[in-house]
Amino acid sequence: MRRAARLLGLVAAVALVPACSRPGPEVAVSPARAAEPIAAPAVEPAAVEPAAVEAQPQPEPARFAVGAPAVHAVRAPAELPEEVRSGIEEVLDRYLNLAMVEPLRRATPVEDLSGVFRGGALERATGPDRGALVDEGFPRVARLHVGEASARLTALVGPGGVAVVAADVHVVLTGAVVGGAFNVDRAGELELRPGDDGWRVTGYSVTATRSGPDGVVTTTTAGS
Repeated sequence: MRRAARLLGLVAAVALVPACSRPGPEVAVSPARAAEPIAAPAVEPAAVEPAAVEAQPQPEPARFAVGAPAVHAVRAPAELPEEVRSGIEEVLDRYLNLAMVEPLRRATPVEDLSGVFRGGALERATGPDRGALVDEGFPRVARLHVGEASARLTALVGPGGVAVVAADVHVVLTGAVVGGAFNVDRAGELELRPGDDGWRVTGYSVTATRSGPDGVVTTTTAGS
């Protein structure tokens, strides 16, 4: 938690100042044509047919599994209020569904990230860092499965309350596109701060690794 460690020093300083392929179908052969050659049925190379990709059920929104937070405070008690934790989890779940799960299930672009990011982080997330933070521009993914969506929180509490929360996140998504499997593995740290619009991501260090049916693996990293 390098980002959290740097921020802990900052909060301490503030305290001093107030404030697979399918087999082909069976071919029936009548006795009259038994001597004729039978052409082998074609086998589709795709792991998933386009129709199967189009028709997908709409499951419940995905959610992060958030463990017990680590809290560092300049004065006791060192605890994370429930309303703060709920606000953090809401933003994380929104990010998971808005920027990762739904764009892959629907093959649609992400139009608005202001409910997740703020300030300079929002500008970079909608610009040069978008490829590492968002899963868009890919074929529709069938049978999308959230293999993991975990978050470990580290909260830094100053004299005025919770100043910043670092979320160490790991998300694994698996599914199928026409041609084979498609997987995404995203890991990193999100820095969240409160504001008039609630909690938002104001900094991040994230790496996304994707693999497609052609066997090509790409890795994209972004940090602020």
